[in-house]
Amino acid sequence: MTAALDEEHGQIVASMNALYDAVDCGTSLSFQRLKMHALESFFRHNCLEEETMMDRDGFIRSRFHKEEHRSLYIALHALETAILADNQGNVLKLLDKLRDALISHVRIQEVADWHRGCQVPGAAEY
Repeated sequence: MTAALDEEHGQIVASMNALYDAVDCGTSLSFQRLKMHALESFFRHNCLEEETMMDRDGFIRSRFHKEEHRSLYIALHALETAILADNQGNVLKLLDKLRDALISHVRIQEVADWHRGCQVPGAAEY
């Protein structure tokens, strides 16, 4: 399951890069929306997989991790709104922020470590 999560994380990053390139190159709005839909689909699927794993395995930081997912959903919605407004500068700015947030979220790897039976550093404080 954790290898699948790693693959999903790779798909999310690749989708984000494809969307960034589409916007940066000034492709059509419909093509940008297609890339946005792919990114959102990969991301939502990954969150569902992670949340299912957290609930099944009793991940002690589940509530906090799910809140991170919700904040990223809000950022995705803001990005989609900017794409629909055809505001390239704002889209690229939001993509940079979202990319940083997603990469940070993926690098934490708390859920995968918990699933593998590893101790999560700082977990006792939550």
